[in-house]
Amino acid sequence: EGYKKGKEALTILRRLVKQHLIPSLNKVASHYISKMTGAQRQVVEVDDDFEITVDGQPLNTLSGSGKAVANLALRLGLGQVLTNNVFSVFLADEIDASMDKDRAQNTALTLEYLSERISQILLVSHKYPQADYYIELEDNAETTIT
Repeated sequence: EGYKKGKEALTILRRLVKQHLIPSLNKVASHYISKMTGAQRQVVEVDDDFEITVDGQPLNTLSGSGKAVANLALRLGLGQVLTNNVFSVFLADEIDASMDKDRAQNTALTLEYLSERISQILLVSHKYPQADYYIELEDNAETTIT
């Protein structure tokens, strides 16, 4: 009996979370993708089954750069929606690796814009984006694979 009540409660909770989360996530992610693509892309939508489209196109049909920027917009949006800026940290590794110069620049500008809302942004990159601090690891040229 307790298991059935718990299952019913979780079903109701899931529906309520989706009612709030999905519209908020779509709005915030769409804002970020527009900024990162210089308005070339406008709308990210996640449906009730968590299928993702960008401007009506399924995520899996986008280019590598398109997928990267859409996923980044969703990650940023989800972080903003779920934490409501309480735990404001963003970690990323080579997020602009597949992006052309313009898209990478727009993404860097978006992260700079986010620095007003997110207290810590930590990036791992082979590039040198605008940043307050850098930690450069030395090149290990002596290591070779044979």
